[in-house]
Amino acid sequence: MLEKHRLKEKGGVRKQRSRITSLEMENGAALVAHYFADATYEGDLMAQAGVSYTVGREGTDQYGESLAGVQAFTRNHQFAMDISPWDENGKLSPQISPAPRGKPGSAERRVQAYNFRVIATNVPENRLPWPQPDNYDPQR
Repeated sequence: MLEKHRLKEKGGVRKQRSRITSLEMENGAALVAHYFADATYEGDLMAQAGVSYTVGREGTDQYGESLAGVQAFTRNHQFAMDISPWDENGKLSPQISPAPRGKPGSAERRVQAYNFRVIATNVPENRLPWPQPDNYDPQR
């Protein structure tokens, strides 16, 4: 695994016809391989390589997946408690849409809901501090 090797934002993918031949990283490193897997979470490699992709969710009928599409409630994928989208002044929190959720199982083209990724460890020597980000605003 390589750390601190972010894909160069523009021009980071080199191709011959439809095949990716190498990647250029922001730190100047060039990676050459027979196969590349996009593990960027946001699809950076696919987007730069010109691979087709979907924004939002496919409907359950597209691939026959029971958990695809809009979900009214899925026991293991939502908070176990109600979290209000409204602030103390009765206004919707930032980035919350007032639009209807949609019919369960239907496709939608919205950006992913609020989420966070935490990588944690119980090995003390692997721990790093979690500093407060610049421009942190707890209301957002």
